Amino acid sequence: MRKEWIEELIQRLLEGQKANQKDGVYAWMQIETAYQSNKIEGNTLTRKQVASIFTRGEIIPDDNSIRLVDIEETTGHFVMFDEMLKTLNNSVSNNLIKKYHLCFRNSSSQDVRKGSYAGEYHRQKEREESEWEKVTQRMDDLINTYNERDTHSLESLARFHAAYEAIMPFQGGNSRIGRILLIKECLRSKQVPFIIHAANKDTYKDALNKAQNEQLEELMDFFKKEQINFEREIDKILSKEE
Repeated sequence: MRKEWIEELIQRLLEGQKANQKDGVYAWMQIETAYQSNKIEGNTLTRKQVASIFTRGEIIPDDNSIRLVDIEETTGHFVMFDEMLKTLNNSVSNNLIKKYHLCFRNSSSQDVRKGSYAGEYHRQKEREESEWEKVTQRMDDLINTYNERDTHSLESLARFHAAYEAIMPFQGGNSRIGRILLIKECLRSKQVPFIIHAANKDTYKDALNKAQNEQLEELMDFFKKEQINFEREIDKILSKEE
């Protein structure tokens, strides 16, 4: 039953993407993932503003100033989410992860000012070449180990996520990439995906820190709670569409 639910979700997401729907499951996931994941990292846009950018291509002003980087992160996240759906059945690879980063950061004025490169692992100065090689090797080792299996349990996803977050291969945007990978791999493994809520940031970060020290239980429990939240929200949307 759960597998059928997930397959229906995937179908609705792909149909929504193809039709460029501005409501329903696809639009909700686009808006919610962009809002929550960016907010965890300090983005100041409200959910209403994120929704307006997605549905109308414009931003709703309020009494606070609006930062250019917040808009760039939001639109970049929309593009990355679409790329995730297009590559849903692809195995995790360095090229795939770099493509997600390119989608997310390609238009970032921050990257231009800092001299960093969208879609490339962290390398700021030539004297850091050896450190860049270490990052690449660590990512190779992580991905090769992960890809020894075709589908993954929640424990496997938690282990991969913790290890990826410890490497932090890019100069910026690492955690957004990590969280979109969680959604992708849940769907590919026919598990209920989840969106990590900014309101749960402290719990998430604490559990992630423990997972990086081989204590995976709290991160797995946290993921399970967010899965329950996700399933509840999706069921509400599906019931309205019926």
